[in-house]
Amino acid sequence: AQARIAGEYPFGSGAVMYPLADIGHAWNVADGIEGAGPNGADLDQKIRSEVSKLRLGTEFEIPLDPAKGDLVFRPGVYFVVTDRDRGGFGASERASSGQIDLGVDYRLEDGVSLGFQGYYSGLGGESEIESYGAGLGLQMEF
Repeated sequence: AQARIAGEYPFGSGAVMYPLADIGHAWNVADGIEGAGPNGADLDQKIRSEVSKLRLGTEFEIPLDPAKGDLVFRPGVYFVVTDRDRGGFGASERASSGQIDLGVDYRLEDGVSLGFQGYYSGLGGESEIESYGAGLGLQMEF
């Protein structure tokens, strides 16, 4: 299950702010151990795990050449809270951290855009979990 609220607020010379509140919850139930234990006890049990994530923040779209609008810088900053329950295979865990996104889009002629985006998550967090990634994209309108 997921819910998202997002907005769009123009400011300055062509710059736009995109605030975001996103919450999601996922759960999984699987068959576990079946059979009899050493004392004849029934070991038939289910394995359950759940994860919830709250993400609050904003992304910006800042034209680097407002007159032409060809090159756009896309920074973003988020606060992320994750809550995990491993269904008896480890203690429940709650972690909060910051995330930074950085991206650049270059708009070519005829509706073609080339973009790069990267992120780093784990800033100042309570957990030792860090993640990062990058992507390159090509978008064509036809």
